[in-house]
Amino acid sequence: MTLNNNMYRIGRTDPEAMTADIRLLPDSIIYKAHFPEKPITPGVCIVQMAVELFGALRGKEYSVREVVNAKFLIVMEPQATPEVRYEFSKITDGAEPGTVRLQAAARSIADNAVMAKLSLILQEQ
Repeated sequence: MTLNNNMYRIGRTDPEAMTADIRLLPDSIIYKAHFPEKPITPGVCIVQMAVELFGALRGKEYSVREVVNAKFLIVMEPQATPEVRYEFSKITDGAEPGTVRLQAAARSIADNAVMAKLSLILQEQ
């Protein structure tokens, strides 16, 4: 299951700037489980959203080969911060064929606060 259209919806994308805006869907089954009284976005979902959005910007499908580093700085809540921008940078070919290294930042669109910083190695599918 992809998280797109199940946990979030893609809004504006800019493949040249390597950015994608999303809107979190508070009625998602994931938020009902994590946590019903005060839903927050699980870290693994923040990483998976980055993978899916990077793939959408590149027009390819990727999977996580390695999470080099993940910093979750501000809780991503669908009610408080429903609109998030993912920004991708330092994109380079990985050591293995079909891999790509990148950094991603998830920011609140409302106040530009950095919510998460990721360093990933992805594998093209």
